[in-house]
Amino acid sequence: MAPRLAAFLLPVLALASCKASDHAPEQARTSAARPAQAQERAEAGTTAPAGGVAAQEPAPKTAVDKPRKIIRTGSLMIEVDDYEKARGAIDALVRGAGGFVAAVDVGRHEGAVGSATLTLRIPESHIDRAVAALSGLGTLRRESLRAEDVSGTYYDLAARLRNARRLEERMVELAARAGGVKDLLEVEREVGRVRESIEVMEGQLRALDDRTSLATLTVELVTRQVYVPEEQVGLGGKISGSFDSSLGALAAAGEGLLLFLAAALPWLLPLGIGAWILQRAIRMRRRS
Repeated sequence: MAPRLAAFLLPVLALASCKASDHAPEQARTSAARPAQAQERAEAGTTAPAGGVAAQEPAPKTAVDKPRKIIRTGSLMIEVDDYEKARGAIDALVRGAGGFVAAVDVGRHEGAVGSATLTLRIPESHIDRAVAALSGLGTLRRESLRAEDVSGTYYDLAARLRNARRLEERMVELAARAGGVKDLLEVEREVGRVRESIEVMEGQLRALDDRTSLATLTVELVTRQVYVPEEQVGLGGKISGSFDSSLGALAAAGEGLLLFLAAALPWLLPLGIGAWILQRAIRMRRRS
């Protein structure tokens, strides 16, 4: 970077440091002045009130802690009797909590739903109640819940973003006072670099806000196989079942035969050659 550009950027750092010192907590200056005030009261001969208990200044108020940023995720596996009924209950529950269904993956067998996986986005404050309500839809087979504290990452990123924005403001002010075209172009390039980093940090903060405000819950629904007594099956059903069983047995037999031939093929070739040689030898002996 050109020397003149360095002369432009140095005031930026000076202004930033001055800004930080101007916004130093008032509590630090107050605590620094207290020892001097205590010494003045001692020199003035102040005494404790009657009863022997010295008057004390009220304790300073503590700063309110920043809210924690927690990413909550979980998964449930539930066995249900009726998929459609369970799906309707899930949709109503998610809408009532202020969330939404992010993804659905349904597996079907012979026209009926055998299993389904739903990805739910639910507000973090409602996740525990949602898990309890979902568990009542059927038989809970598996449950997994996780929480990740990203407060440090979030607030560190927010502080860096504020500093980058202040730096951008200072550099824009310096660009307005740039004397030459070359210096102006150099400052504008630096401003563009800072703005690019600002956009990246803004995107990261938005992603963290989304993941901490809405929990991600994966629900796997598995339908039970309903048993139908044999006496409730009609003649047509029995004939169809017998025919299907016969076809299945035939297919299994054909598959077994093919497997046997494939396994015996390496042995059949040398055995056939040996049998042919033996047959030729017998014929030659008979002729002689």
